[in-house]
Amino acid sequence: MTETTSGLSRRFYRISRIALGIALLIAGLAGLVLPVLQGVMLIVAALAILRKDIPFVASIWDRFVVPMQQRYWRWRNARRCR
Repeated sequence: MTETTSGLSRRFYRISRIALGIALLIAGLAGLVLPVLQGVMLIVAALAILRKDIPFVASIWDRFVVPMQQRYWRWRNARRCR
């Protein structure tokens, strides 16, 4: 049995997303040490890409990034009300 073209392209995009996410994660970890790269930004971008395909990363995203995002919006709204 052969896969359909949409099945192959879906699989290709999934593998591409995982490869890009891992590359960004490695660059982000290097950026934590190197002064040239923005390490935290690259790690958050990697988590955003990998959370669709890897359930463990989705749980990390929900546990750490979503609460920080909510705190940021609360802080921003409080600053605007002043």
